Amino acid sequence: PRRIKSILAIASLLLLTACAGGVPRQIIEVEPAARITRPSPGKSLVYFVRTTIYAGAVPSPLFDGDKYIGTIAMEYDATRGVKKKNHLAYETEPGKHVFMTYSEIGDFLPAELLPGKTYYVQVRPVIGAWAARFYLTPQNGQLNQPEIDEIIANGGQLRVTDEGLQWARDKAADIQKFKTEQWEKWQARPASSRHELRK
Repeated sequence: PRRIKSILAIASLLLLTACAGGVPRQIIEVEPAARITRPSPGKSLVYFVRTTIYAGAVPSPLFDGDKYIGTIAMEYDATRGVKKKNHLAYETEPGKHVFMTYSEIGDFLPAELLPGKTYYVQVRPVIGAWAARFYLTPQNGQLNQPEIDEIIANGGQLRVTDEGLQWARDKAADIQKFKTEQWEKWQARPASSRHELRK
């Protein structure tokens, strides 16, 4: 039974990864000395964290409005599984933002960021009809902060890659269409399932 479960898990992972074809998944970590640990003066910092190894090898591209800000994926070994959990550290200007996931569906997270403040967002995968879906859950007091802190301290901090930037340029029209369609669907959701990142 245990072997069957392992085979099914690997098959599921391969299916989810295959369905994410074309999405950038190159993993390049920031050098330890270059890691962002606090916002620069006058800036805001948002950590996007994958807290589960489920669908860890499946990439989850993230956007701030029309701007591609990186992709989170985890290195996967067929014998050892996911090596470690990764995260993105996104430093940006304070003010209003709308973050978006690009997957089988789009999830959105409106935010109004304050200067000098650090925010945390969980990028949560769930199984979809044909591929993994990713949802954005802000830390408004309901997430396990010690777990998030441990992932940030011990996991890899990923940087935006040339591969990812080129993908975003090549797919700009498709991404814009996706965003427009998914934004309408997101706005039609019940208020309880539309999160916002609070000040």
